Amino acid sequence: MKPILATLVVMLTGFICIINTSAFAAESNIIFKAADNQPATKLCFAAVTDNLSKTKQLMGRVAKLHGITSNITMGNQVRLATKTISCNDMNLVDFTAKYNAQSTFDFINARAPLGYRIDVDQVKIIDLAQANKEMIIMLTSN
Repeated sequence: MKPILATLVVMLTGFICIINTSAFAAESNIIFKAADNQPATKLCFAAVTDNLSKTKQLMGRVAKLHGITSNITMGNQVRLATKTISCNDMNLVDFTAKYNAQSTFDFINARAPLGYRIDVDQVKIIDLAQANKEMIIMLTSN
């Protein structure tokens, strides 16, 4: 199955800009690309690219997909997403920690179920930019 990548062509003052649904990890050579357009994949993409506002918005959509239509607290949305969403075979806490998405990691880790939380004193930060080799990571969810 080929990944679906949405491309938007925008005309700006005579220039054509092509914008893919991909993003760079903060200060690294990693490019994230969404493999599909599913809400869970969008959540993984927003979280790993450290887009906290979009991550929060998509947490609510995930809750609705699970049939929760009444008011649900943000903490419960995070717990539900952490338990049910897998990003490249990792839960949201591990995924955001691995790729150093600091804002979303801090937000999700503080609200995740206890068994999913990472002790921030034990987190080992690896400078991915030191790799000097561009990596493209396709994001999948299940």
